[in-house]
Amino acid sequence: PWRTRLRAACRPSGFSTWATRRAFPYGTRSAETVVRHARACTRFLAARGVEALVVGCNTVKAVGLDALRVDFDLPVLGVIEPGARAAARASRTGRIGVLAELRSTTDPVGRGRRRGDRS
Repeated sequence: PWRTRLRAACRPSGFSTWATRRAFPYGTRSAETVVRHARACTRFLAARGVEALVVGCNTVKAVGLDALRVDFDLPVLGVIEPGARAAARASRTGRIGVLAELRSTTDPVGRGRRRGDRS
């Protein structure tokens, strides 16, 4: 399983995961609600000594990634951009498809990425 491989790759420092269903599904929530819950989860992890944060939720990435980067003294990484960049490089034309929930494609951040950012 992926957690076993991730734990092995992260030794000796290790990793922590945190998920919440408090506001689930995020895609239908207001940006303010999503950011509030993302901050609470990040505070939880920061209090446990994490040294970096990977945001695996596309909705949080779309509306809250910048807020988390400002609010916390941690490297904060999204998961869409690295995969999209690799897919664009691997494609013949640079045009790729990304499967995502509505918020990830309709939020201004998502629309900017959708318009052909090949960085």
